[in-house]
Amino acid sequence: MTLIELILGIAILISILGIVGDWFFTQRKLQARFLKISEIRENTRMAYSRMFDELRFARQILWPKITPGDRIRSDSVLIFKNLKSQIICYYHVPETQEIGRCVIYYDAGDPFIDPNPIGKEIASATFSAIGSEQKLVSIHLSTEGVHQIDAIRLEND
Repeated sequence: MTLIELILGIAILISILGIVGDWFFTQRKLQARFLKISEIRENTRMAYSRMFDELRFARQILWPKITPGDRIRSDSVLIFKNLKSQIICYYHVPETQEIGRCVIYYDAGDPFIDPNPIGKEIASATFSAIGSEQKLVSIHLSTEGVHQIDAIRLEND
C-alpha cells in the first residue's frame, strides 16, 4: 500500500464520519425540538381542560365584551360568572408564563387567588368572546412559536 492510497483512504473515512456525525447531531436536535413541542402541547392541553370544565357551565361572560358593531375584542383576561353566581377570572402573567385563576364569591369577602396556576409555561394567552350573545369563547395559547386555538360554547340555556 502506498502513502497516497493510505491518505486517500483516511480522507474518505473522515468524510464519511463527518456526514454520519452531522446526520446524528441533526437528528438529536430534531428529537429535542419534537419533545419540546410535545411538552408545550401537553401544557396547553392541561390548561384548556381545566378552563373548559369550568367555562362550559358559565352563566355569563363579563370580559372581554363585544364592542358596538359586533367587533370582537381580545384580552389576556377572561372574567365570567358561574352558575353559583361566583365571578371567576382567568389571567395571564407574562413574567411567570402562567395562567392564574381568581374567584370572587357571591357573599362578598376577599377574592380567592388560586395558588396553583391553571397553565404553566405559556408565553401568551388571549381570550375572545364571540357572537352577539357572547356564548362562544375563543382561547389562543402560544409558546415558542407553537400556537393552539380552541373555542368553547357556554351550555347554560
